[in-house]
Amino acid sequence: MEKRNVVVLFGGNSVERDISILSAIQVMKAMDSTLYNIIPVYLTNHHTFLENSEFDSLEAFQKEIKGDKVYFESDNDKVYLVKKGIFPHKRMIDFVFNIVHGKNVEDGTLAGFLETLGVSYSSCSVLASSIFQNKHYTKILLDYYGINTLPHLGFLEEEWMEKSNACLKQAKELGFPLMIKANSLGSSIGIFKVKNEEDLFWALSTAFKYDKMVIVEKALEDYSEYNQAIFKDYLSSIEEVKGDKDFLSFANKYEGSSVVRTFPANISKSLEEEISSITSQIASIFQIKGVIRVDYLFDNESQKLYVNEINTIPGSLAFYLFENKEFKELLKEMVDEGKRYDYLEGLKINTFDSHILNNFQGFNNK
Repeated sequence: MEKRNVVVLFGGNSVERDISILSAIQVMKAMDSTLYNIIPVYLTNHHTFLENSEFDSLEAFQKEIKGDKVYFESDNDKVYLVKKGIFPHKRMIDFVFNIVHGKNVEDGTLAGFLETLGVSYSSCSVLASSIFQNKHYTKILLDYYGINTLPHLGFLEEEWMEKSNACLKQAKELGFPLMIKANSLGSSIGIFKVKNEEDLFWALSTAFKYDKMVIVEKALEDYSEYNQAIFKDYLSSIEEVKGDKDFLSFANKYEGSSVVRTFPANISKSLEEEISSITSQIASIFQIKGVIRVDYLFDNESQKLYVNEINTIPGSLAFYLFENKEFKELLKEMVDEGKRYDYLEGLKINTFDSHILNNFQGFNNK
């Protein structure tokens, strides 16, 4: 069987760029090289695509990042990766693993680019990607479907600049402690827990340096945090995560700070069923493609479960949560599912024959 040419696309103009690099390298190391020609393509924060066969190694990113400039080209329902220069070449691309994290890339921007090219890819559609990258609208939609989220407010930067006192008043009415979150970021970047009015002003001002919208959310004091991933209708086991801070910080997640992971989580059968039911419901409502991870908060006092965030391209694609599925197998199934999705979409009617252009009588600009 002929190998498929698979681009692993990562990087981008995002504060989560480094996490994208780590995720992409893990994906490339796990992919079955007997089935795929793996082509690493790095998107710089200056919007340039670079290719380098050494991009599957962390060492390539611990020094000045160098690669050949490439671009994508569509021609007669085929997509090519093109390199110009002294030794130009052009390769047909069968599939793209979209391994990016954060604003400007994971928010549907790259999904839309890949849709426009007409190439099969691994992640959620434009709609689901853009919704779930936006914490404010994610909460609004989940609330609409009766899925619990913590009370919150969303402030635009214009509101903050023009009516900061009114914003502070509304935020305080939620009651301290509060979580302040840059609306479209992930990996716990641009997130602060505040316990008084003085810290609230600082946290809001700082969060607006990351994003044009910030949410203020009621913080839980005594809570547990759980994660679960889903691919198609296949649910992962549930993980409990505990950090050494007031919340699971970037340092907890990525920099070796103290964190305790219990996997699978030691929880009641009823809580396990509730988490799995909500994860499946979210995947169904929003017609999820690829792997997503749903992060939950459980209030130990009220015994109430809340959805915290939904990750459309989770770090390392959350492969570690799928106990009975090897990473290599998961990646193969993602390629097959992405191709199947595009095949079914291709059966839909996307053209309409009319005589409007031939019979058009001219524009009336009066």
